[in-house]
Amino acid sequence: MNVIGVLVHVLPAEELAARHALGLMDGVEVHDGTHDGRLVVTATDTRGRMACDSLMAMNHVHGVINTALVFHAFEPELSVDDLPETSASLASAIKPTVARAGHAPATVSANA
Repeated sequence: MNVIGVLVHVLPAEELAARHALGLMDGVEVHDGTHDGRLVVTATDTRGRMACDSLMAMNHVHGVINTALVFHAFEPELSVDDLPETSASLASAIKPTVARAGHAPATVSANA
């Protein structure tokens, strides 16, 4: 999954309309803005559109002057079923542990 953070500059007089149009885009969320037309927006991949395509589409929204990609994160969407057999068996053997105050952190062995 891709997640991007975008700074969107809009004409101050068009800010409300641009916010509304951006918010209607699937996978796009407007988080905050300033009085001078800067909006903080995120976009994620959806079934119909990649986050990078949403970024390009933002440039075509009425009132948008410019967009700037300021953050990108990618995480593969894997499950234990997608891992090779040896990795899957190791992953199922590892259990999360929480170190408690006053106790030494637990160690995990592949033979557990």
